[in-house]
Amino acid sequence: SRNFLLNGVTYSLSLPEALFVDGLGTPAFAVTEVADNAFSNLPFLGSVTLHSAITRVGVGAFSNNTSLTTVVTRADFLESDAFANCSNLSDLDLDEGTGYLEEGAFENCTSLLYVGIPLTLRGMNAPTVFAGCTNLKRFAVSFDHTVYSQVDGILYSKDKSTLLYCPEAHTTYYYSLADETTIIASQAFRNN
Repeated sequence: SRNFLLNGVTYSLSLPEALFVDGLGTPAFAVTEVADNAFSNLPFLGSVTLHSAITRVGVGAFSNNTSLTTVVTRADFLESDAFANCSNLSDLDLDEGTGYLEEGAFENCTSLLYVGIPLTLRGMNAPTVFAGCTNLKRFAVSFDHTVYSQVDGILYSKDKSTLLYCPEAHTTYYYSLADETTIIASQAFRNN
């Protein structure tokens, strides 16, 4: 369903897996991508749900939506700045199916407090994906994840040899690295 602003009320967007035109239930078009800047700068958009058939969310597709508070996505590839500058985004659900997060995908989402990393996430540039998320305190990563891990809410490579990113609002003033850590990624402590 796709809703619009009416009398000051904020609405939601849920993209279907297919568009039907014949009225007989036969899909005419599969919805597999969200184009660059397709839903950017919409003052009424409160929530977004993206299904797993969406393979790509374009550059800046949902950027600059200051009313956006909730995102649920199973989309495989989120391009740069896909949800950048959504300052009220506080509920981010990266569901299984999310595979890659490009640079700045959630940059300046200042209301984010916590991010759960799905088992399907295979790649991201952590310091830039969440740059400017000044209230982000921690990451949660399943022990079964094959690429990432976390210690005290700080994001590491699976084997903990690389500290990838310390959230900007992480509350530890003194931090001891995991014993296995030999590399601290560039900008890992950005704005701490």
